[in-house]
Amino acid sequence: MLAQLRAHLESDQDFKAKNLSFAINVIDVDADDGLIALYDELVPVLTAKKPGGQEVQICHYFLDVNKLKEFFNA
Repeated sequence: MLAQLRAHLESDQDFKAKNLSFAINVIDVDADDGLIALYDELVPVLTAKKPGGQEVQICHYFLDVNKLKEFFNA
């Protein structure tokens, strides 16, 4: 999912037109008991957080481009 996400964000014209900035952090869920409790069976999982906002789960297993766009457009 990471390669798909990175490629999509770097090539999608909607994201480019809005001049959105983002950072991708890869976290080992298995290294944190709290994350295991939240996401154990959902890995890989994509979560995101806007400045000043709470972290939200966008999708898991596969990149859901529509949900990703919903997050950035909200």
